[in-house]
Amino acid sequence: MLRRIRGTVAAGHPDTANAGAEMFELGGNAVDAAVAAAFASAVVESLLTDLGGGGFMLVDDGKKGRLYDFFVRVPGLGRPSHPPALPSSFPRDSLDFRPIEIDFRGGKQTFHIGLGAAAVPGLIHGLCTVQKAEGKLPLREVVAPAVRLARSGTKLTGPMAFILQVIAPIFLQRPELAALVAPNGELLKEGDLFRWSPQLADLLETIGREGHRFVYEGEVARTIVETCRTGGGLITMEDLRTYETLIRHPLEQFNHNARFRLNGPSSTGGALIAFGLMLADGYCGKHPANSPENARVVAAVMETVAQARAEVMDTRSHTGYDRHYLGDATVTAHYRNQLALRLNKGAFSGPGPLAGRGSTTHISVIDEQGQAASITSSNGEGSSYLIEGTGIHLNNMLGEEDLNPLGFHKVAPGKRLPSMMCPMVIDQQDGTRTVLGSGGANRLRTALLQVSLHITANGLSLEDAILAPRLHLEGMCLHAEPDFSETVMDTLENFGYEIRKWPNKNLYFGGAHAVQRHRNGRLTGYGDPRRGGSVAGQID
Repeated sequence: MLRRIRGTVAAGHPDTANAGAEMFELGGNAVDAAVAAAFASAVVESLLTDLGGGGFMLVDDGKKGRLYDFFVRVPGLGRPSHPPALPSSFPRDSLDFRPIEIDFRGGKQTFHIGLGAAAVPGLIHGLCTVQKAEGKLPLREVVAPAVRLARSGTKLTGPMAFILQVIAPIFLQRPELAALVAPNGELLKEGDLFRWSPQLADLLETIGREGHRFVYEGEVARTIVETCRTGGGLITMEDLRTYETLIRHPLEQFNHNARFRLNGPSSTGGALIAFGLMLADGYCGKHPANSPENARVVAAVMETVAQARAEVMDTRSHTGYDRHYLGDATVTAHYRNQLALRLNKGAFSGPGPLAGRGSTTHISVIDEQGQAASITSSNGEGSSYLIEGTGIHLNNMLGEEDLNPLGFHKVAPGKRLPSMMCPMVIDQQDGTRTVLGSGGANRLRTALLQVSLHITANGLSLEDAILAPRLHLEGMCLHAEPDFSETVMDTLENFGYEIRKWPNKNLYFGGAHAVQRHRNGRLTGYGDPRRGGSVAGQID
């Protein structure tokens, strides 16, 4: 019998966190807990993530970190002559790829949905791969909580009800999805029973017995491919059969008397967060966390990172995301100088990253032995297609501008798309280990930057670091949560920023769920209330 170990799970839904904590009761480790929580998340947080999406997982035992990359891949392998991207002669009338406008209650954004927006999913492959390599329990026990939730359903939480209102235009496109979120012709409300496709429980049970091969080589794969072939999609059998979960070394960086391990290239988010941490070193920590001086530094760092992204990363080809351009000493020195000029002379007008809330969620796990597991996953906004007999909702990653900087359908089949997702682990000199990550598209990196700086440079507790008000820069518009003082807002406005002050804390600013193990072995965790955060397991 496996010995029970203590552990803590922070996630975006109580059922997600509880599914992970259940693994500790069975004698599992942090990886078992994270994978169980991720499968459960695909059931109860299926408006944000899904088995038809992808993600990243950082596993770190303190000595070595391993980054499992199971993000989505560009489809089209096995098509005639393997074109590097869709040629101009491709009959685009046959491609199901259409725009849809989403109102985020603070701004509108156009996405593209349909089967032609679906990239090759990696979530099932990745979860099975990492659990087999790093977990202790049988896979069938790890998926069991998700199976139960898929059969019983769960009450729709307030954050999920709000997200449903926002993305309803996508989920109401086709009758199969509409029947799940508006069973009586009206959208589900907070407190209503939310039950995903009944076939999902059967699929999860089969995954528990057979692993990912059933999905990537068997009957499910054939159904996905046939659906795409007849419905205007691009996913082929070769895409699914050759999909691999990649294992990489995480990006490692030392700043603010701490070691940071983050998701590196091909993720752009990790590289940009690391760059921001480097820029802030020597500036943050000199003033109180919510002071005008500290807010000024954070805003200037965000602006400098956005400038570097536009000038260095987004001007490269898609393959440029595979290299550490921002780690070059000459590049670093140049942008440190740009930051100093901003702090001395005021804001520069420059390009900013794209807006949009983004459908992403995060799970952080740590056990008493210090093993950390940090996983971020996403389904984009969803393609609107539910694969018959499976409960899988295919992603729409090929229809998100931020993931396709060269334009839609311009990347060669088999390539990983870039991503902002960044599971991470922080080890401080005092022995404190923090596991964290966030949802929130391009705001997740500014959320993680600020939470990380609050923990390491400003010395805040985990709860205070997550609850502290946040800023986010889009172009020259600085979005601010309401708890900043008028002095802070006046200071930032005087430096040339257009200020948009939000009336309350909002999921727009990400959802940073985190856990900690302190030097004395004490375990703590905090789920970000902006995205329905919850904590389960051993909390001291």
